[in-house]
Amino acid sequence: GLAPQTINLALNAVKFMYRKVLDDKKPIKFKCTKRNKRLPVVLSRNEIQKIIAVIQNPKHKLMLSLAYATGLRVSEVVNLRTGDLACDELTVHIKNAKGKKDRISIFPEKLISDITNLIKEKSVDSFVFESARGGKLTTTSLQKVFRNALEKSKIQKPATFHSLRHSFATHLSGKWS
Repeated sequence: GLAPQTINLALNAVKFMYRKVLDDKKPIKFKCTKRNKRLPVVLSRNEIQKIIAVIQNPKHKLMLSLAYATGLRVSEVVNLRTGDLACDELTVHIKNAKGKKDRISIFPEKLISDITNLIKEKSVDSFVFESARGGKLTTTSLQKVFRNALEKSKIQKPATFHSLRHSFATHLSGKWS
């Protein structure tokens, strides 16, 4: 059998063909299959510490630390600009996040000196985390940093960069020992 997502994709392609290509106005009644919902991978605090500890590059270490501490998505980390950080208030302003919404998150005091050192020479519209060539980092490169750290830490969970966000939310809710 095919996966529910594959079946739904095929059904929607047929609907599109009839409605848009053939200009058929008759209603098409298909029942989409229910997709299997997997529980998100949540890393323990100890596992997150292990992942961050194996990273040698200070900038990469700070990127993952900030992502976990604030619950940032990978795209939000790469789009973060120096003007979005208020070190005196321990806040990060996430602009145009998913759903085109802005939000504010707080970050721990222990990250201030690393963040301040990283952004002190930059203009307010510069990216906080730039590529080696000085341009914008890609989400793929940041995901690769996470994958490499996960592998080095020998943690056997199928975690992704987004697992940091799920772990942040779970730990914040207190539903983790």
